[in-house]
Amino acid sequence: MKYLSLILISISLVLVSCGSSKQVMRKLDDTAFIQLETTPCFGRCPTYTMKLMVTGEASFDGKHYTKKAGQFVKQFSEEEVQQLFEQLMALEPMNRPDVYDNEMVTDLPSNILTFFDGKTEKTIRCRFDIPEDMLDFIQKLRAAAESTTGWEAVSSK
Repeated sequence: MKYLSLILISISLVLVSCGSSKQVMRKLDDTAFIQLETTPCFGRCPTYTMKLMVTGEASFDGKHYTKKAGQFVKQFSEEEVQQLFEQLMALEPMNRPDVYDNEMVTDLPSNILTFFDGKTEKTIRCRFDIPEDMLDFIQKLRAAAESTTGWEAVSSK
């Protein structure tokens, strides 16, 4: 009987957590997106813009020092989109400052993160003193953007 209770509690926790993740996605409008723009540095820093729609459609514009130069598109899986949007929502971007920086530090590229939930847009410029949770999210976005898997060229430079 003890084990049955534990199993039932475990199953209910899983169902509740799955339901809450779907609620996060339901709160977002079909026009919701995450955009990451990287800026140049004095060296060979990759500069590009990647935009990921809540529908999974993504675009990439590789400008300098990227493996993909030019315009590319990709369809992300529902699971990938859900993970990225949930991680972003957990960061509570609307409650974050607009800039993480120190003007005394030079030669660092910026990661400009823009989020639109369907109603409100928020842009956060991340260059220096970026909180660990935000940095982790940016690194996941960068990995998705800089990957060569699944991207199809629209035009090349």
